[in-house]
Amino acid sequence: MNAPGDPPIQRSVTVPLAPKRALAHFTDELHVWGPADEVEVRFISARESSTRVDVEHRAFGHHGESGEAYRDALACAQGWPHMLDRYLAAAG
Repeated sequence: MNAPGDPPIQRSVTVPLAPKRALAHFTDELHVWGPADEVEVRFISARESSTRVDVEHRAFGHHGESGEAYRDALACAQGWPHMLDRYLAAAG
């Protein structure tokens, strides 16, 4: 669980893939991104041939004292923003 007042990381990216393909692409590569605590992913049709992918990563408290540092690492430019950029690049 998140510490009180510790917001989850929320990010979105729109990929040039239809929803079924976006889901398959995301899940087929998820193992490359490392362990996840609680990650909620929503695939929302943006247009006929593109899908917005919303990611919410939470429950950093599972890491105990290092949870805050883990969350900070995933919130920085080389965390989820970088992973979603890679996902977008691979999808396009």
